[in-house]
Amino acid sequence: MRHQKSPTLSILSIITGFLALIALVIIVSFAFKFLVSSSIGMALSTATASSPTEVTPTSFQHWRETAEAAVMETHFALIAMTTVTPPPTCCPPTNTPEPFVTGIFEAHVAPRPFANLWKGMVNGQQVRVYAGGLEGTYTDTPNLTKGVLEVHVTSPSLDNFESVRYETSELTGWLEIIAEDHYVLTLVGQNHQTLYFDVLTMQFVDSLTTTITAPTITPLPPITSTAIPPTPYPFPEGYTPPPGQYPPPLTSTPLP
Repeated sequence: MRHQKSPTLSILSIITGFLALIALVIIVSFAFKFLVSSSIGMALSTATASSPTEVTPTSFQHWRETAEAAVMETHFALIAMTTVTPPPTCCPPTNTPEPFVTGIFEAHVAPRPFANLWKGMVNGQQVRVYAGGLEGTYTDTPNLTKGVLEVHVTSPSLDNFESVRYETSELTGWLEIIAEDHYVLTLVGQNHQTLYFDVLTMQFVDSLTTTITAPTITPLPPITSTAIPPTPYPFPEGYTPPPGQYPPPLTSTPLP
């Protein structure tokens, strides 16, 4: 015998199915909304983390100090890797004077009236004998004047100097040195007169073979500097300095 479904049960089944469908839709919508919100938050946090940091004076100073520290570390590392070769050891520098060349030379001492000079060593001293005439005269001066020799002597230490002037007794005009033999100079004047000058005794002689017994050139002593002790400045009236700190004060005279 067949049973027929009640109309009331059919309606309840439809209502129950419809409510279940609505609940499912609500659950799905809430789940979708949660997933979308989480994705947006993660995207915002990622964008915020990857955005450039704002540069401030404090952050720039920190970056600069970090960069300088890195440069210094690299510098010291390169120094440690570099092999330093010590400089060669040598004697201390010395001031070597120019060599003193002896002989007869032209006299480049214008405007001094010298024709030429002789250079030689006597008793370890540098001797220069300049030959010429008086000031204001020339080799072509028509009126003859006295001839002149000027002897310069320099000490062996090169710190002392002496100059002596000699004139001929006759009007020979300008003198010129033409030869030297055993420290005796042969001179010729403008009047073609021949004279002789002995360098060792610093005087005119009659000939090359004349024997001279006069003393020779005396060596010049080196110049020594003498220190001048300081003079203490007088203290004012009524002032007594602490003992042992100053030299005894001078007696000051009060002003009128």
